[in-house]
Amino acid sequence: MSSGQDLNPLNAPSAGELLGVDPGSVTNSARGSTLYRQRGGPRSAPPPKTRYDMLRTQLDIERESWRPHILDLKNNFLPYRTRYLDDGGDPNRGTKKMQYIIDNCPVLGIRTLAAGLMSSVTNPMRPWIRIKPKKLALLEQKGVPEWCEAVTNGVLKVFGESNYYDAMEPTYRELGTFGTCNIGGYEVPYDPRWGQQPLMNYVPRTWGEYWISQDSTYRVNVWMRVFKWTASQIVHRFVEDPYNINSPGWKNISPATRSLWLNRSDERRMEVFQVIEENRDRLPGSPFAKDKYWRSVFYERGGDPFQLLELSGYDIFPEHVARWDLNSDDAWGHSPAMDCLGDARSLQVQQRRKAQAIDKSLDPPLIGDANLKKTRVSMLPGDVTWLEGAAANSFGVKPLYEVKPDTSGALEDIKDMRGRIGGSLYTDVFQMLKSMGDELKSGITATEIQARVQERILEMGPVLTRLNNELYGKQIDQVLHIGMRRSRVAWQYMAAGKRLPKGVEMIFPPPPPAMRGEETDIEYISILAQAQRQDEINGIQKLITYVLSTAASKPDVLDKIDFDRSIDIVADRLSVPPEVVISTDQADQVRAIRAKQAAQDKAKAQALQTAQVGSQALANLGKTPLGQGTAADSLLGAQPQGNA
Repeated sequence: MSSGQDLNPLNAPSAGELLGVDPGSVTNSARGSTLYRQRGGPRSAPPPKTRYDMLRTQLDIERESWRPHILDLKNNFLPYRTRYLDDGGDPNRGTKKMQYIIDNCPVLGIRTLAAGLMSSVTNPMRPWIRIKPKKLALLEQKGVPEWCEAVTNGVLKVFGESNYYDAMEPTYRELGTFGTCNIGGYEVPYDPRWGQQPLMNYVPRTWGEYWISQDSTYRVNVWMRVFKWTASQIVHRFVEDPYNINSPGWKNISPATRSLWLNRSDERRMEVFQVIEENRDRLPGSPFAKDKYWRSVFYERGGDPFQLLELSGYDIFPEHVARWDLNSDDAWGHSPAMDCLGDARSLQVQQRRKAQAIDKSLDPPLIGDANLKKTRVSMLPGDVTWLEGAAANSFGVKPLYEVKPDTSGALEDIKDMRGRIGGSLYTDVFQMLKSMGDELKSGITATEIQARVQERILEMGPVLTRLNNELYGKQIDQVLHIGMRRSRVAWQYMAAGKRLPKGVEMIFPPPPPAMRGEETDIEYISILAQAQRQDEINGIQKLITYVLSTAASKPDVLDKIDFDRSIDIVADRLSVPPEVVISTDQADQVRAIRAKQAAQDKAKAQALQTAQVGSQALANLGKTPLGQGTAADSLLGAQPQGNA
């Protein structure tokens, strides 16, 4: 969980503190500028809209320096993305955007990269994370492993019931193409009028509609975007009762938008800005959203500089921005598509020239006799051109020059460029068997294939680490925080032994006593994450195999291996559910019971054997004749028959 500010939802309130709280209360927002506090200081603060416009101008200078590069990437890799760079930012415009694409290899490469990350990292069909205590020793406590597994399943359920996975695929495309991706995650307020509702809603952004800035720790702390909404969308979003002209929200709507609404021209679009920044006027402990750690502001372009559509806030930054790679203090990232942009552009040129050569060969430029100028000359197969007079003696029509293109060199060059593009976009990682081609027919072994896969996966280690820190971790922390906050009312009813009333949500179960006030951690168990750990598992397996083979001749080497600990490590690296492997203390108890039972069985066996020996001895004694001077006579005190 996030550290610093006290956002730990496991710091549960005392019993009964939340009883009676409205289950539908989520976050409060303050609409209008009257609640906007200006900080004092030696300089007078400008009006909020003026300050944000000045900030946007500064950020736009930085972003515009990337514009030519981004447009090149868009035209060659992702033609239908970006906004405000070449289409004015208007949505629903179906203009042609593929006119620069002749060979779609770069487009397919980005598609494969996005699909590979989806299936290998955030696969909706299998668990890819695990929630566990930051203090691993707590896993030995009663109820903690089961609670962690329930919370993990709860987080994955939230993702699955929302549009998270739908939004992540275009986000990966943006990341692989432009080096920077942005996906917004917003809580869906509880509404008793609806049935099953998702907890979260995710919005994939596109390059060109937002601006970002970061602090000294490379954390994005300022986010702005511009978008065009219809007057109807603006009014329904920011006015609680649009059909009541006296509704308080109307005073925050600009005169232009109000006029469009009243004149029934409400499908006209207006520019709206949204700003999320660190709130330096925050009030810890305040119940109002405007006093949260992060301030959120909506406003329309122009008009009254103090007039805001909405002023609200968030505990956790809702816009998640990730970069593929960063150069020093740059806020915008670098992408693998940038590495092969030259190849992508050369590929289009080479394909165009190859097509021109083939076209000249099949349909060459012609030369004809001047006598044919007034005669209809047909170029159709099987057609006849009739000549008479001077035209009959002409040489007719023939190619101006003959073109016999040798495209083998161009095809080889194109193949090389496609290979370099695929390598830059990690196509050979996600389509290893397909990219190997004829090598599969040469008798390559499965071990060699696995070694190649491992080698290529290691190259993705840095970007996966960055995505864990900048994207996945923040998304999961947000879901944990919101889900546990909305579950606390249910926890209090359960603690009081009361039945949950209708409408009270329980996203996550209440934490066991050992987890109260403790922090959780995130473990990534996706296919790629497990592949990166495979070397460690292989090392443990090889060591145990070696020790067992050596123990045949030297048994005391087994004392060098902690088999219990090795099982725990391998189970953790293989992402085995924690309830499958019992703790060492429980294993010791089972062993003690087994040893005690074995000792009892041994004692019973010895007693039985002793009884059987005694019984046999008595039986033998009964068959021994008395009075013969035998040991039995001595044992029983009998005298020999001759002395009677």
